[in-house]
Amino acid sequence: MGHLEAPVHWMNNVQTLRNDYGVQLFVEVGPGETLSNLIADTLADPTCIQTCLHSAESLTYKTALARSSPMAI
Repeated sequence: MGHLEAPVHWMNNVQTLRNDYGVQLFVEVGPGETLSNLIADTLADPTCIQTCLHSAESLTYKTALARSSPMAI
C-alpha cells in the first residue's frame, strides 16, 4: 500500500537515465503517448518512440524495434 501512496520522482529518474546512464532513446510500450509526452516535458530534444498507437501500431512497433537494435546505431 505504501508504494501506491509514495511520490514518483519522474523528473529525477528520467534525468538520471540520460545524464548518468547515457540513455538517448526512450521506447514507450503501452497504449498512447502519455509517458513520451512526460519525457518531452522533462528533457530537451528527447528521442521517444511510441509502440502502441492505434493508427500505426504494427509499423510503429517494428520501427521502434529496429531503432533500438545495436545494429541500427
